[in-house]
Amino acid sequence: MFPCGRKTAPLIVAAVLAASLITVFSTAAPADADDHCRAEVDHTVVADWGSGFQARVTIDNTGETSIDGWRVTLTYPEPVTVGNPGWGATGPVPIDPHTIVFESTAWNGTIAPGGRTGFGFVASGGGGAPSITLAVAGEDCDLGGTEAPGPANPYQDAEVYVDLDWSAQASSGGAPAEVADQATAVWLDGIGAIAGEGAVGMGLADHLDEAVAQGADLVQIVLYNLPGRDCAALDPDGELAPDEIDVYKSEFVDPIADIIGDPVYEGLDVVAVVEPYAIPNLAAHTDPSPFATEECDVMGDNGNYMEGIAYAVTELADVGVYNYLDAADHAAIGWHDANPAYDEFGNAVELFGQMLSMGVDPGDVDGIATNTAGYAATVEPYFDADDVVGGTPVTQTDWIDFNSYIDEYDFASDLRNAVVDEGFDQDLGIIIDTSRNGWGGPDRPTATSGSSDPAAYVDESRIDRRISKQDRCNQDGAGLGARPQAEPIADPNLHAYAWIKPPGLSDGSDGPVLVPGQGYDSTCAPEYGSLQGAPPRGEWFQGHFDQLLRNAWPPLEPVTE
Repeated sequence: MFPCGRKTAPLIVAAVLAASLITVFSTAAPADADDHCRAEVDHTVVADWGSGFQARVTIDNTGETSIDGWRVTLTYPEPVTVGNPGWGATGPVPIDPHTIVFESTAWNGTIAPGGRTGFGFVASGGGGAPSITLAVAGEDCDLGGTEAPGPANPYQDAEVYVDLDWSAQASSGGAPAEVADQATAVWLDGIGAIAGEGAVGMGLADHLDEAVAQGADLVQIVLYNLPGRDCAALDPDGELAPDEIDVYKSEFVDPIADIIGDPVYEGLDVVAVVEPYAIPNLAAHTDPSPFATEECDVMGDNGNYMEGIAYAVTELADVGVYNYLDAADHAAIGWHDANPAYDEFGNAVELFGQMLSMGVDPGDVDGIATNTAGYAATVEPYFDADDVVGGTPVTQTDWIDFNSYIDEYDFASDLRNAVVDEGFDQDLGIIIDTSRNGWGGPDRPTATSGSSDPAAYVDESRIDRRISKQDRCNQDGAGLGARPQAEPIADPNLHAYAWIKPPGLSDGSDGPVLVPGQGYDSTCAPEYGSLQGAPPRGEWFQGHFDQLLRNAWPPLEPVTE
């Protein structure tokens, strides 16, 4: 029995989408021959900025035989140009100014009957609604039929809970309904947060009650209170000492599970992002890494991060929670290296895999969460990590610093696949926090740089305008990212864009403060790209919120009187 309706409760219509969607369903009469390929191909514009657009294409095999190796041809009424590779497909190959072709990759070329795959891309030009052809082995498929189900995704067709406390703050801070009505996650960052003690406001039960009153069927929470929390920070600010694992279990995890498991919430699904940055900190900041910290070595040696996460995941899964293990972002663990001291990616994958030897069943984990409270771009549309400029790979520039990734989607996809290879379920999903990674405004590039200098090429092409990717505190110039949306692109493994970090809440003070549990991190100072005047972590920061609104991407709809 799953008291909160895990994978059983009916789902309702999703929240406001990131952009006005234009959907084209290909149609054709199905053939009579059972061995002929049949499919439905769906082309959706998920963002349109006038001079270009981002599109997703999904392919559902509605026939009775497998599709092995596919080719999609899109012919637009207006000229289009795709200057960079898409994702999830080989190509594009331009045929003429109106026609582009994408082909399957090695990993998604086979689509079983009832299965689905897809791809996405960014294009310039007017585009419009294209005509679509799908071919397999040189033979056109019959297009039409009903949509095939994808992997289990709690966000699909869900009405996600809107935190009224945050929504009221956002409205008072000048946000239009397009922003203030969005769903955000509830952060349980201390034992007191469970009951809503002190200045916290609503407790967990209060939020669940309000979700029921709203008619929502999905609530997002974040567990963020491990012993020795934030071991890589210059001044860790968690409330539990490194050895207080029993307190974490009995006074933090158990009460959360008890509340969610109350039968009164049987109709609610709950998504939990479990312990931001914990496993990535062990992967990147323990011996033999040159970036090891004493605090992380302690947590690596005593095993309490791993034990705490394993306990939380199993206890929450028992009451039907959808668990997403936090994976930080590509700037934290995006390095592949044969030397374990520098192989943050491989180290993280190994640690995730260890969960399966600590009592965690593969089915207890529904996905990974990336960019939680982060600023990394979901997709860098104007350059690629494997570009070579002036004979020099761009990965050698200071901005990329030999990282294997330049954006979150590619990183998250590779990490997800690697974790599946460790033994997690094939339907493992991804959520990406897009609350603050839009990077719009006047400084946003509009095209690929023409510079022959690799550093200038990267700096002029990147939409992420931070001084360094390592800077994550109240970043100056940041903007709201894509609005929360289920299945935002043509990749069934990408469950959702979500606003896990509520926009407008401070990452930390830009100067020393005497507040219990609020450590001062010097990287919140202006020399690290942080906006001045920041209050302690979790408090409302109007100056930063103003920038998020102003630099939102996609841009906010103009407010009309």
